[in-house]
Amino acid sequence: ALPNTNISTSLVGQALGSGSRDVGTLCTHPNINKWSKWKPISIAKVTGLTESDLQSANYGLSIPAADSDDGTYLSQTWGYIKPTGGSNSPYRIGDFRTYEHAAICPFNFILPNSIAVGSSGVVAKITFPSITPYNVDGKYFFGDKYFGVLIKKGTELQYKTATMTINNGGTTVDFSESTLLDTTGIIELYAMFTSTAITTISSSISQMLYSLNGEANIAYRSVNVYVPEATVYLIGFAGLATADRKAISLDGSVSVGGGVITRPAHLTRQLTKNYTLDNISVTIRRDSDNVTVFSQSYAPDLQSSPEALYTDMMAGENINLRSTLYKDVIGLPLLPPDDHYVVVYNLNYV
Repeated sequence: ALPNTNISTSLVGQALGSGSRDVGTLCTHPNINKWSKWKPISIAKVTGLTESDLQSANYGLSIPAADSDDGTYLSQTWGYIKPTGGSNSPYRIGDFRTYEHAAICPFNFILPNSIAVGSSGVVAKITFPSITPYNVDGKYFFGDKYFGVLIKKGTELQYKTATMTINNGGTTVDFSESTLLDTTGIIELYAMFTSTAITTISSSISQMLYSLNGEANIAYRSVNVYVPEATVYLIGFAGLATADRKAISLDGSVSVGGGVITRPAHLTRQLTKNYTLDNISVTIRRDSDNVTVFSQSYAPDLQSSPEALYTDMMAGENINLRSTLYKDVIGLPLLPPDDHYVVVYNLNYV
């Protein structure tokens, strides 16, 4: 930050990357960082500013807002009102005392880029990075307010906020119950804050809503609502001699339900040796990059079949494959619209 004393146009010009040493030019320079707490603001005062002066002028920031907004104002970026000169808005080089040119936007967001139809736990979050004492604190503006979202699809609007104020921990809003997530298509999300909680999804409100676009579009997201690709389940066998692997024909398709996974199969000829089921391995991988996200083996149980394969089994005999559904994709991260999981059960014989 710049010093609190001996401030000069040379120091300010160097900080802003400006060759000008004119006070008016420096106080309106486009390189001024609006997130610095101390900076030139428009206020009818000739002498040096106090923090109370800054607060009375909202730290020089203007926040777009509207009653029951449809996104028109929530999409707008916070402005910075600089002095204009004259007795009502004089230029003061002293406004640059402790000016922090490296100040940052004091809040960020975690917003979904895509949402699967029927998803639970669909949330928007506001986060707060570490800042210096010379940085504007976002919570000054909205710490005692409610964080929320506008969900928009075409002309349909829905609103929801957290149940507690931001200062009391209300930094996450779950909007899974929005009916606009029930069908595919593009929705628009606008993060916002407001003075009154909207604790359930509502399409009709009457209250002021305030933009959280501290920087352009940081509080906005165009989101694809999609039907996930179906999970592929496979069940097979391993550990058999090459000749015996060719003696088993997999029939029909895999069935998953009732806590088991099955697939019909039959022998095309007799086996060359006896086998006993040793374990059942389950692997799950992403189809897009073939990366394994789960791998574990299980001991056979009462659902496991066939428990053994014998040389006296005849050609045409059914040997339907069956296993307890030890693991599926519940609890795994949702995948993008163009991806799915492949779940493979292998009956391992010795």
